[in-house]
Amino acid sequence: MLKSVTQRESSSSALGKWEDAGDTLANSLSPAAYLRSCMFLETFSPKNGVDAQYLASRVDFSLNALHTKLSEEFTQSRVILARTRNKILSRFHSVPNEIIASIFMDVVYAPAPNDRPISQ
Repeated sequence: MLKSVTQRESSSSALGKWEDAGDTLANSLSPAAYLRSCMFLETFSPKNGVDAQYLASRVDFSLNALHTKLSEEFTQSRVILARTRNKILSRFHSVPNEIIASIFMDVVYAPAPNDRPISQ
């Protein structure tokens, strides 16, 4: 009983931290502001080749560094969340570990129908 309460408290704490981190991320990124700045940058056209080269190099850097990093981390987060959701909703997850271990041991070490005991 105590273990169940402790697990629930730990789960609740982890859930709270995850939700808080999500709120902080959403508020700090301000995707609408970033999107508007990208759209504004798109309308800006440099007057000379030097400015164009500099702007292109900064955009390339952002695409290769910031956008790649964000994309990879969001993809990884999405995979982890999907795996977590699937795991907690599966019937297998609700079976106690002792029962799973017992089933596993019975299947792994069960003799096959054609097996004969080794004579000594």
